[in-house]
Amino acid sequence: AAALKARPEAARRLAAALDASGLYPAAPGQDADVVVRAWTQSAITAHHILAVYGLGEKPRGPAIDSPAYDVATPAYGTLVKSAVSVLVDGLADDSSFFEPTEAFALLLLQINRRDEAGRFEPMEAGENKAALARLKTVNWAKYPYTALVVPGYGPETVGVALSAPGLLRVQLAARRWHDGKAPVIIVSGGNVHPNQTPYNEALEMKKALVQDYGVPADAVLVEPHARHTTTNLRNADRLIYRYGMPMDRKALVVTDLGQSGYITEDRFATRNQEDLGYVPFTALERVSPFDVAYLPTLSALTLDAGDPLDP
Repeated sequence: AAALKARPEAARRLAAALDASGLYPAAPGQDADVVVRAWTQSAITAHHILAVYGLGEKPRGPAIDSPAYDVATPAYGTLVKSAVSVLVDGLADDSSFFEPTEAFALLLLQINRRDEAGRFEPMEAGENKAALARLKTVNWAKYPYTALVVPGYGPETVGVALSAPGLLRVQLAARRWHDGKAPVIIVSGGNVHPNQTPYNEALEMKKALVQDYGVPADAVLVEPHARHTTTNLRNADRLIYRYGMPMDRKALVVTDLGQSGYITEDRFATRNQEDLGYVPFTALERVSPFDVAYLPTLSALTLDAGDPLDP
């Protein structure tokens, strides 16, 4: 921090680049602090990846986040050594001091087929390009809510792309959209159930909305990372902020009876505080058996160093 404060121009350039990522909003007079926070989170995340996917420490969600191999076996040790040799062969002589650790952490995720966090990026140039363009034309005053947030529900059966509960949530969201409740639907969910599934909850929900329920593709934003209900809301907040949607207007979570009830219980806020370190919503209000309105918060931009699959 002291070195950055001694070089304010360098700190300002780094802070501007971080602000552009949509995860570290610029804070006047705090450029050095923003850079230090980002660096610290990145270092902790790399250490976590090495511990879990290199040394076999238990991840937060063992059933859905564990390595693809038994890390205690000699075979995995041999695989890791081979990965290191391939990594070293590709490193430039002038690599920065942090690059070998960063590259090794990413390689461990790759060989364990745990690339979920980056699998669909950049979203703005791909799956979300059309919807992002449409958002620029929206008259927000016409709608009671900024977005309909639909949490995914992964099937536990191998080979099933969209679960029955997920389909029911899609039907509800399509009704709300056709009723003009919001200009856009945010479908949220990663490759979660069953473990190592090739199907992405958010993408499968978008397919159903477009193909079966008459919602245009440019009215659906895909959030393909969330692995828990906590990060469904948090990640939706991030898209709302990053894509320039009003942060002072409520979004509407559209889901089934059980999840809508859970979201409005005190234990859900407690779980957010325990897992994320903050609560990514305020003014929570259950407006129907299926719908929960809330205000997004900037706290949702805080990365989770302990969850590299959905940071």
